[in-house]
Amino acid sequence: MNLSPLYSELENNTRELEAKFLDKYLPAKPEDTPDIYRLEVSAFCVLLHSSLEHYFENLARKCTEFAVSQWIHNKGKTNCLISFCINFCSKIEFKSEEFPLSVDRYINEQILSSKAKFLKDLEQNNGATQKYLSKILAPIGLEINSEVKLESSLEKIGEFRGDFAHKVEKLKIPPPEDAKKLSSDCLLYCLELSLFATDAIKFDK
Repeated sequence: MNLSPLYSELENNTRELEAKFLDKYLPAKPEDTPDIYRLEVSAFCVLLHSSLEHYFENLARKCTEFAVSQWIHNKGKTNCLISFCINFCSKIEFKSEEFPLSVDRYINEQILSSKAKFLKDLEQNNGATQKYLSKILAPIGLEINSEVKLESSLEKIGEFRGDFAHKVEKLKIPPPEDAKKLSSDCLLYCLELSLFATDAIKFDK
C-alpha cells in the first residue's frame, strides 16, 4: 500500500498555508511587531494543527483498513494487525458444540467488529499531540522514536491550538520565522511516521 499520497497532501497543504500567512513576513523586518502578524500567524498555527490532525487520523484509518483487509482476504500478517489484535480484540471463547466450525470465522468476526469500533472512536479524536497519538497510532503499532526537537514542535503547535480555543487572553504568538520552523519540524516528523507505517503494514503470508 502506498502511503505517500497522504504525506504529499499534508506537505502541499502546509506549503499553501505558509505562502498565504507567513511568507510575506520572511525574512523578518525590525518594524514587524506581533500586532502586525498576530492574526495571520494565529490562523497559520490553527490551520496547520487541523491539517496534522487530519493526516494522523487518515494514516490510522488507512493502515487499519489495509491490515485487516490483507488478513481477511490473504491471511497476510502485519505488525499493524498484530498490535491491533493485542489492543482491541477480546478473547474468543468457543462453546463445545461450536468448535468444529470455522475458527477463521470467529477470528475474522472479532477483528472486523474491533475494526468498526476503532474507526468509530477515531472520529472522536480531537488533537495531534503525543497525548492523542498514543490513543490512535500506538495501539496499531505506529510509533517512532523521533528527535525530541520534532516531537517538541508538534507539542507546541498543539498547545497553541489549545490556548487559542480556551486561553486566548494568554496566547503567545510565535514570530513568523519560528512558526515556519515548527511547521518544518512537524512535516519531518510526519514523513518519518509515514516511512515507519509503510514498514508496519508489510505482510507475510
